[in-house]
Amino acid sequence: MSAKYFREFRENIAVKNYEDIGTSYDEITKRLNRTFWGIDSADKNRLRVGSYGRHTAINGISDLDMLFEIPEAIFKKYSAYEYNGQSALLQAVKNALLERYPNTDISGDGQVVCVKFKRFHVEVLPAYFDPVKKCYLHPNTHDGGSWRPTYPREEIDAMKALNTKANRNLGHLCKMVRAWKNHRGVGMSGWLVDTLCYNFFVEHPKFHTATYDNYPGLVAEFFLYLTALSPNQQYWLAPGSRARVPNDGSFLPKAKKAAKKATDALAEGDLKKRVELWRDIFGGCFPPAVQMVKATAQVATESFGGARSTEEFIENQYPLDIRYRLAIDCEVSTTGTILRLSRIFEHLRWGWQLKFQITEHNVPKPYSVFWKVRNKPLAGYRQDIRGQLLEDQGSEERQERTSFAGDHYVECYIVKDEVCVARDRIKVPIGTM
Repeated sequence: MSAKYFREFRENIAVKNYEDIGTSYDEITKRLNRTFWGIDSADKNRLRVGSYGRHTAINGISDLDMLFEIPEAIFKKYSAYEYNGQSALLQAVKNALLERYPNTDISGDGQVVCVKFKRFHVEVLPAYFDPVKKCYLHPNTHDGGSWRPTYPREEIDAMKALNTKANRNLGHLCKMVRAWKNHRGVGMSGWLVDTLCYNFFVEHPKFHTATYDNYPGLVAEFFLYLTALSPNQQYWLAPGSRARVPNDGSFLPKAKKAAKKATDALAEGDLKKRVELWRDIFGGCFPPAVQMVKATAQVATESFGGARSTEEFIENQYPLDIRYRLAIDCEVSTTGTILRLSRIFEHLRWGWQLKFQITEHNVPKPYSVFWKVRNKPLAGYRQDIRGQLLEDQGSEERQERTSFAGDHYVECYIVKDEVCVARDRIKVPIGTM
């Protein structure tokens, strides 16, 4: 019964703008080939890397990676610089791309040149293939400049081989886990997602032959697998390259919640309740049990007992790529006493003052903060459903007041470079009295 929902879910999260992405890759490649190789080619000397190259990206992908191979003569030229020829190479790549995109924000920093298009960014990594070391050497501009090895083909080949052996189930799991981390605000890199999914399939070959009918059990066992990992492990080894993939955030608490909900979904006999549990894990990309009329681009128009909804969704305004940590909490002020909402109350009373605030995040500046106060009244109440996206004015907090009963929540989002990179949610249950 769940097979058709997981099939539609997988289709919903597939990359939709692949033609625009392909055009950008081709135009960048063509410009760099003219500058550094003297040829007019849109596909030679380039390698699509990252999640797009590993075929694990999902719709809304914002950061695309491309390796561009430079000739030996260019590598020797910049290696001969007395100081930081690597920085000079990035500047040369940047200047070449500015000829093609003179009105686009293009920056070179650290190891890559980033081309910032409106809906996604392409990070270009210039690299020389060393036939002796059998690896690519890419520039690192820090500490006076150096060349670092990278093995992207080995990573792509390892993922491809296991995905073929596992009947494409590895790729499907990587994409589903990305939907979970974006919906639930789990600070994991795509590299870490792919590595852990790869390790799971190596250790659980029984899922190599899984069909959509088996996906509920597959997903539940994967989340249980995550909960068994050591919270103190600092890194895992990437498939193929054996490069260190850092444990760049605490994903275990949210993985435990997902495992509990997935296990509950397996045991749930009612279809609607079972689907809602999956939607709670994966978000709106997982199809509802009862199909609803699609909302307009940014504002939902569903009705709750005569109440009107003006809810807005962050994914309709910014691409989602959650890769940083964010935690929020709420102070409840009642009769002069301030207590923490998440630790004390099962239900709040009307008329209490609430102060939501960011307690932790690791997003580097500059960035923007947005809040969403989702008020959904109980049956019989006719208050309008709030849910607009509200930009923070610099305080990184939000003042509210309990006004009517319902299972409400508040979400916070951090947007950097026009991409939502962190999010967190806190429930606000308000009682009838």
